[in-house]
Amino acid sequence: MKYIGILVFILLSFIVFYEIFSYRGIYFSKYDKDYARDLYDHSQYSIPISTRTISDELLYQVAGNDYFKTGQLFTINPEAPPLGKYLFGLSILIFNNAQIISVFIFLLCAFFYLKISKYILKDNIFVTLSLFLFILEPLIFSQMSKSMLDLPQLLAFFIHIYSFLLLIDDEKKSDWKIFFLIFLAGLSLGFFISVKIGFLAIAIILADFIILLKKKKILYIVPIIGLSVCIYTICYLPYFLQGNNLISFMKAQKWIFHYWTTSKVQPIYGMIFLSFFTGLTKGWHQGAVWEWVPEWTIFWPIYLASYLLTLRTAAGNITKMKTKYLYLIVLSGCLLFTLAFIPLFIRYLLLILPLLIIFFIFYLKAFKRLFILLFSVIFLTQIYLFFHPNPDQVVKNIKRTWENGTYQDMYSFLSGSSIKKFSRLEFWRKMQLLEKKLGVENRTIDIKLEKIYPWKNKVNANFTILYKTRLGIYKNIQPVTFSREIGIWKMAWKDSLILKDFTFDDQIISSFALGRFGTIKLQDGTVLSKEGMRPFFLIIPNQIEDDRKIQNQIAKLIGKQAWDVEIVYRPNSQPDIPVEIGFLKEDISSKYLKKIKFYEAVVVEERRTRIYDEQTIKKMTLGTIKRIESKYYSVLNPGWGGKVLIQKRNHQTGVFQMKEKKDGQDLVIENNY
Repeated sequence: MKYIGILVFILLSFIVFYEIFSYRGIYFSKYDKDYARDLYDHSQYSIPISTRTISDELLYQVAGNDYFKTGQLFTINPEAPPLGKYLFGLSILIFNNAQIISVFIFLLCAFFYLKISKYILKDNIFVTLSLFLFILEPLIFSQMSKSMLDLPQLLAFFIHIYSFLLLIDDEKKSDWKIFFLIFLAGLSLGFFISVKIGFLAIAIILADFIILLKKKKILYIVPIIGLSVCIYTICYLPYFLQGNNLISFMKAQKWIFHYWTTSKVQPIYGMIFLSFFTGLTKGWHQGAVWEWVPEWTIFWPIYLASYLLTLRTAAGNITKMKTKYLYLIVLSGCLLFTLAFIPLFIRYLLLILPLLIIFFIFYLKAFKRLFILLFSVIFLTQIYLFFHPNPDQVVKNIKRTWENGTYQDMYSFLSGSSIKKFSRLEFWRKMQLLEKKLGVENRTIDIKLEKIYPWKNKVNANFTILYKTRLGIYKNIQPVTFSREIGIWKMAWKDSLILKDFTFDDQIISSFALGRFGTIKLQDGTVLSKEGMRPFFLIIPNQIEDDRKIQNQIAKLIGKQAWDVEIVYRPNSQPDIPVEIGFLKEDISSKYLKKIKFYEAVVVEERRTRIYDEQTIKKMTLGTIKRIESKYYSVLNPGWGGKVLIQKRNHQTGVFQMKEKKDGQDLVIENNY
């Protein structure tokens, strides 16, 4: 038996080592504090409708790093408690990597899960099997590669379960041991609610209350809850050290409560059961569709079915059932019920899945060996496929960032050899300046992968980019290669992906000209609208001293809201290049600008556009004239013309695009239109 135990330990260690090794690319990556902070400052959390988005994982890293530097807990991600983010900030401080600490948290989770399994199952074979399933479940072990709050919360959850099980067992205990177990239960519950928003703590407290009531030890719940509240408050110590008091703290907590309870996110009730049985889920965002859960395994429906069978059996046998089994049943039921009525991310199942594994172990003897063997083969195959995903996700990310023009974000998905050619900021600047010279208005990306097998580390794809420029449509089709680099898929960059046979050493020479605006006039000769000069506003981002003041000033002049101005220049503009904002509003006289003192960052130019005569507008409202313009837009408005040349390093010059400008046509309408 001793040698069997050693072999089991070696096998478990090998599995965990292989899992860690599979994520080595993540652990070897360094935290880029400048990029992470820049992304946060220009993301949806700073600019609500920004084209740049930051993931929850990177958000927690930025927050944790900032907490250690400033102690300001309510500037970044204030809606979530700080404890988990402290851990990631500490990991960045020690390792310059946020995910490494998740490995240690995962190992601690495995240790306490082993302790719980031993206490519940007793049989060493069953205990070992439960631990095997725990460390092999993709939803669980994949969390060690992330800086998400779910794994730290799982650790607190396990410590609470273990301490509570010891507290309620029938073994005689000294007062000191009872005190220690109550303290540990309260401490771990406090950690639980200090890592993530504590809605699921309601399920834990309810389960604790029911069992303590049955054991006639209901008063234990008071110090457990009281201590958890104290721990939660202590986790905000930096907030108090900055001079804030309990009253301001309670106001801040009221804001957090209001933030979550007024959320407009609508749950799909009972989706947890659908996800368990089918492996399908649906996101919260608008336009979300049903998607496959990559972490789902064939055992998920069996785990849940095992619990439901246990629940049915326990229904008529509650009085005779051992307290430890009853606690696990009640706790699992409370969690399932709560999760069925809240908006669900699949990672929320991290709390319930380990408990369901234990119920499955109880029913293991009831399954036929052939059935177990078949499902085990499928399970192991799914794990292998999970460790060897295809590049679909990186393809989606490249498509999204390229189409948005957020090249500093796209840089993260380029291969190691590619990023040696240029820095993140150089790549962003090169791409944006190049597209400006090409007159690019938007671009559409399509990447079609060739068939790929899980054991392959390289795959070719057909890459297509369709530009809409000032001078027309341009389509470029190129082969591209994706490679798995230390476990992470990356795209090999080629300059020819931009334009055929193009390199960044080539020079683009362009000139554009806009045709004449057509005139709108009545039959009696009265001109309603014609071409003329009008003030046009631009903003130079790196000369801005106060964003809000500039946004408010320009918004009033162009007839829009401040956030309309912000979204144009803030998320993704070169700092030293003037960003086009818009023309002076039609009902404001150009003479009015002489009375305004503009900020240094504001540039005002006179540009050709459609203008309206104040006297003739009296014959027809401005709204009516604009409706006429909209109806005859293609007739009245001009088109761009010009030429784009590409000069190679050998000074050979070729025409990329060329087009004659188009003048708008004049329009005569009836006097009584």
